[in-house]
Amino acid sequence: MPKLPKLGLGTDRQFRLLRLAVGVLVTLLMLAIITVMLFRAGNPVNEQVRKVGFIIPGEISDPGWYSLQYQGIKKACESFGVQLLVQQNVKEGTGQSRKALRSLARAGAQFIYLGHHSYPAEVRDLVLQMPRLSFASSTSLGQTRNLTSYFVRLYQARYLAGALAALRSQSGVLGYVAGEESSAVNIGINAFTLGAQRINPDIQVKVAWTGDWDNTVREQELTRRLVEENGADVVTYNQNEHWVAVAAEELGVDYISYQEVLPFDSKHNLGAVMCRWELYYKDVVQRFLKGEVNAIKHRWLGIEDGVVWLEIVSPSVSAHQRQILGRMQLEILNQNFIFSGDIIDNKGVRHCSKNQTISDDALLERTDYLVAGARVID
Repeated sequence: MPKLPKLGLGTDRQFRLLRLAVGVLVTLLMLAIITVMLFRAGNPVNEQVRKVGFIIPGEISDPGWYSLQYQGIKKACESFGVQLLVQQNVKEGTGQSRKALRSLARAGAQFIYLGHHSYPAEVRDLVLQMPRLSFASSTSLGQTRNLTSYFVRLYQARYLAGALAALRSQSGVLGYVAGEESSAVNIGINAFTLGAQRINPDIQVKVAWTGDWDNTVREQELTRRLVEENGADVVTYNQNEHWVAVAAEELGVDYISYQEVLPFDSKHNLGAVMCRWELYYKDVVQRFLKGEVNAIKHRWLGIEDGVVWLEIVSPSVSAHQRQILGRMQLEILNQNFIFSGDIIDNKGVRHCSKNQTISDDALLERTDYLVAGARVID
């Protein structure tokens, strides 16, 4: 009977051929992987790209508020490789926001930021019909399980601005021009007043409503009234552009600008309430990418996050005055809350008592009053 062959690895020549074949296969596999990676790198717009929608009432090229908001969210999206889809000139109160939201949803936006405080209430039913999408805005109006309010503590810088204004005032009257009444705007006025009262408890803040965010003539007219008829010798504002500052410069009174350091070489240009919108929107977009954007009810960012600050410009602000403002800022960083202790509105209603603090929810949702010391001019 013939002998059966022994099982083994074969000859040396066969082993070398097998090893060569395996090497070739591994090389081809690596080349295939590299090719796919290079293809994806050269084609960034694919099914994996996340999309963020942004709705805003003005044009993104408009100076002031609209441009700053757009540049902030644009830089944030670019830093994360996210595609930004924009709907601009969406006028509030017209129903255009509903059309804009649907358009962004059809375009594939998985997260939509509503850039005006009236939008959420206008589109709330649509938001509820899109549970797989995430939404955020700067107001608690119309809030739902997939719509969260994100905001910046601009009132912290307003508080310091009020103190600066009081340090500079000789008349004991400050002027404040504001667009439309809302909790957010009232919070700013109240913080400004409380900051001023830290310096001078008897100081008065005269408030003038324009009823519009962009009205050059009205803003300058009210600035003149605050100065010439009401005795204000320092003014500030909450408007999209800086026409109040222009009027104040012409009148020869001090002013504190909003959102931008104005290039006016003047002793009256005291400084500006500032915000790093790119950092704010980075926080929002990053939370969206992590799937956490709607995991909370409210989120605020402020001085403690490096997002908000008061920029002092004028060399006429003395070292002593800067030291006072520095100590007040340190109080904020040490979590001494601005809206705490005895707070009574200008109609005599108490909103906070000793050893109490007004919560963020109450500030954002129920600040429908001005504190004592702040009064609206007729």
